[in-house]
Amino acid sequence: MIPGILAGFAAALFQSLSYVASRSFMNRHNSSVKLTILSLMASSVPAFLLLLVLHGRYTIPVSDWKAWCYLAGGITSLYLGQFSLFLANRHVEASRLSSLLGVKIIFLALFCALFMGQTITGLQWLGILLCSIAAVGMNYSGLRISMKALLYLAMTLTGYIGSDLCIAEFVKCTSAENEFIRALAAVSMEYALAGLLPVGLLFKIRCSPREFIAASPFGLIWFAAMLVLFYSFTTIGVVYGSVLQAFRGIFSVIIGILLIRLHVFGHEPAVSRKDWFRRFIMAALMLLALMCYSFGRN
Repeated sequence: MIPGILAGFAAALFQSLSYVASRSFMNRHNSSVKLTILSLMASSVPAFLLLLVLHGRYTIPVSDWKAWCYLAGGITSLYLGQFSLFLANRHVEASRLSSLLGVKIIFLALFCALFMGQTITGLQWLGILLCSIAAVGMNYSGLRISMKALLYLAMTLTGYIGSDLCIAEFVKCTSAENEFIRALAAVSMEYALAGLLPVGLLFKIRCSPREFIAASPFGLIWFAAMLVLFYSFTTIGVVYGSVLQAFRGIFSVIIGILLIRLHVFGHEPAVSRKDWFRRFIMAALMLLALMCYSFGRN
């Protein structure tokens, strides 16, 4: 239980850092297609290495067509989520974007309750609702968000929810000596294939080595986030893991303050102290949401 919770917090921190890395690439190169392809290619390198290191310690059911359907669905959803995220990142600063993605929890919880038979108590629903309110509340402490950005955000949420559910099911189909190895193997398989499939597109989009290097930080940090996130999903469940993942909003606020303090512009707009105070209030609401969800489990 405790390792799964810590893994959820680690995933939130890594994802917050990855959003800053994606913003940096978009500020310099302004290409969602290139960032999607190059970052997935960068992620595939450690993924292949992990599969080699773990060889013999896991088993993927080759004859189970459902497992391959989950894997294909996870990869397709991942492409949609990543591409849409980078489009949204053109219009929304990293701290607000990572916070707004927290509304994924309520849709994920509804899906799990309605279609997967997961029981969610009243106190847990309160925690999910508070977490979603806090995530949306982060938005009102900064600049306005355009309709185009909202569309990209909706596409991102759709992709990530599909990816989370499909890969969580693929993890269940994988056999290994423990939960950690099983999560590592399943996620590595997804990202190894996801980075291999678009290689043929390099001849059309003409990416330079400099652009690949610029996209690599996002790809590597994101892959690390997915490893610990799906370990969290495996041990404490997808919805609870997503509640912890929503704490990326808090981490993003802290990172945003540090970027402004360090005079790293282009990532975060200069907002007033009142706006930052509002964001911290929303962060406190997220902590309350976590407490409600945790007590609801007991």
